[in-house]
Order: sequence, then C-alpha cells, then structure tokens
Amino acid sequence: MILCTKPNILMLALNLVFYCCLSQVNSKKSVPLHGMTYSQLMQSASTKLTSHEYASALRDFSQAFKQHDSIGKYDYANAMVAAYKLDSIELALNWFSKGVELGLGLSNGEYEYFNNASDFPGLKDQPHYQASLVQISEKLNNQKSDKALKDKQWFQMIERNGENVKHNNDSLSVGFSLYWNDSGTSKVPYLVYLPKKSINIKNLKTIVFLHGGVVSTPEFSYQESAISSEPIFKVADSLGFIVIYPFGKKSYGWVNQKEAFYQILDIVEEIKGKYPLVEQEIYLGGMSNGGTATFWFASQSKTPFKSFFTFSGNCELKVDTIDWKKIDASRSLYSVNAIDDNVFPKDNIQRYYSEKSVIAQGWHLEMVESGGHGFIYDPTALNLFLIPFFKRFLNIN
Repeated sequence: MILCTKPNILMLALNLVFYCCLSQVNSKKSVPLHGMTYSQLMQSASTKLTSHEYASALRDFSQAFKQHDSIGKYDYANAMVAAYKLDSIELALNWFSKGVELGLGLSNGEYEYFNNASDFPGLKDQPHYQASLVQISEKLNNQKSDKALKDKQWFQMIERNGENVKHNNDSLSVGFSLYWNDSGTSKVPYLVYLPKKSINIKNLKTIVFLHGGVVSTPEFSYQESAISSEPIFKVADSLGFIVIYPFGKKSYGWVNQKEAFYQILDIVEEIKGKYPLVEQEIYLGGMSNGGTATFWFASQSKTPFKSFFTFSGNCELKVDTIDWKKIDASRSLYSVNAIDDNVFPKDNIQRYYSEKSVIAQGWHLEMVESGGHGFIYDPTALNLFLIPFFKRFLNIN
C-alpha cells in the first residue's frame, strides 16, 4: 500500500516545490497533450520551478491546467510562484484564489507562510491577495469553532457514557465510555469502545490498544474528538470486538515511565469488573510508541494477554531490557513495519529480527512495501490490511 503524504507548504522557503502524489489530486485518466500527460507536465513544471526555469515551468503548468478539469490546491500554489516570478501578477493572483477555494492555507503553517509572503512580496499588498488571506482566516476561525464544539460534545458524551453505561451481560451500550484509573502516581484516563456490530458475549474478544505519539503529547488527549476516527475503532466495528484505549503523555506514558506500564495491567483488571470480558480472549498491541511498549508486555513472566501485535514499533525499550526468550509460541507477537519507515528504519528492525527471532520463537515480522511510519492511516489500509490482519490475528472467520 502507498501512503501519500501531503506536500509541505513551507518547502518554498527552502526553494523546493509542492509536487507530490498527483494520484491523490485526481483520479481521472490524464489525456496526453503534446505527448505528455497531466502528471508528466506537473512533474516537469515542478523540476523547472526548482531550477528557476520559470518561463518553461509556467508553460507546463498552463498546458497541464488546460487538459485537466480537477486540479489540486498545491498545483495552483506552485503555478502561482512561477507566474509571480515572471511578473504575471494577475495570473498569479487568479491561481492563488483558486487554490484557496480548494483549501489552500488551512493546514499547519500555511496561513503564516502566505501571510508573510516572503517568497512573493509583490503580491502581499494586492487587494485580491489580501481578500484571499481574509478568506483563509475566516475558514480557519470556522474550523476552530467547529472543532471546539465537536470536542465539547465528544467529552460530554464519553463522560456521560462512563457514568451511565449498563454493565451487564444482556445490555451493553454501544460507543465510547470514559473511565479513570488512579492506581499509579498519575490518574490515567482510558476509553472503552463497544462496536456497532453485535458482539458474542460468550466469545467476546478484547483488544487493549496503546496509541503512538506519546513522546510528543504534552497532555492526555481524551478530550479530542478526532480520537474516534482512529483505525482500531473502525476495525472493531467490522469484526465486533471491544477496545480498551488508555491515554499516555510525555510525562507519564509507556515510553519513559515504567509505572505507566504497570498501570495498563491495573486498567485491564479494573475493566474485568465492569464488562464481561473473556479472560482467554484479551490481546494487546499498539502503534509506534505503543507498538514498542508492547515488547515489554510480551516479555513479562505473567501477562493477562493471549497474544500481541505491533504496528511501526521499535525493538528497544528505554525503561527495561526485553527478555526475548519469554516471547514464545504460547503467546505470539506479530509485528508489522513499513519498508519506507523513516522513524524506525527497516534495516534496524530486520537486524533485530534476524538476531532475536531465534530466541523469541513466538515473534513474527511482516514488512509492508510502503506507507511510511503511519501506514495504518492510509485510507486504503482499513480494507486492504487492517481488517484481514485482525481476522487472522483474532482467528475470526
């Protein structure tokens, strides 16, 4: 699978361009013009823009736009720069306006970049340019207001569910419920998610999922409504299992604080008293920092988990050493990493696997061809990888 990352709007300051993943911009078939497709023309224009061949770049952009009726916002941003460098101010403003209509300026750092306009100072005082900046600002304010409202409604819902959910074998409330565990030095929030799909109480499977980004998260993020879009919950809806989702942060999480690891075990015990978990069907895994932490749980002498999985995890812990011999066939660990992961490079992962899998006979490694560190967030990953993976992992027909 391929994960197309969006272009970095700040690249222009480094004399680079926004060209990336044109297949994400338009799914229609390109029609050749003068022997070149839209994608080829855009690649050519981007190369020329980097080389300061502005006239040639402008010709390529213009030809490409004539043959395509669905153009990406970053394509317009690139073209705007080429036009500006050739003093085609009206054309540059027109393309900037079209990019703004498509959402240009709304991602992190983009508004600041265009408001500063250090790469095209001649545009900044133009009324048309200022009007587009006002349009971006209004959209950003609306986004903030919408997010604040969604986050407020989300928190009210999960808090209410946590207080009112019925904990009995006959009636389990679907959705997210918020709980707190105070067995450690920090009071830790966690979610319990019951899927939309009807569940089999007698064979109820439960996954404890440890999220990534712990080292860059200043506070527990339970009030963020975007959490509900995490892929693991979509998989749960498809396959019908419960998800326990603890929250970690830089100052207290499953990276540098060993007590936070033990608190995960306490959370599982706490949930056993609230939900009818089947003790032989509890699993643990995670993404990135959460995947790395999974190696600790898999190498403990006693664990409540049947088996383990890691996505984009590393094979080194900061709080302890991994007892590889304890990762045996009786409680297997399945790791999946991307070949093009630039956070935990494949060579390091494969070297560890080559050295340790002889000892850790329950460890299995799979490498996906592409998608980078966040390959599970690829829009295609849910159906092409995640659901099939968990069907095998959980032995679901």
